[in-house]
Amino acid sequence: MVGNSFFKGVDEKIGRQKQEQIEEKETLAQERERLSEIIESLVPEVETYKNGLLERGIHAEISTSAR
Repeated sequence: MVGNSFFKGVDEKIGRQKQEQIEEKETLAQERERLSEIIESLVPEVETYKNGLLERGIHAEISTSAR
């Protein structure tokens, strides 16, 4: 029955890899959400700097989109 234990081991490894991929995707989604929150919280401050530059004749644009 060496064959069965071999495939059982392979199936376990595949299962672990799939679970790790799911966890990585969840972590990435959470990190992106947190980053979006941080960016939104910084927009008012960045707008202040932008307006200060415009008062000095320096054109500035801001973007909250991902690059």
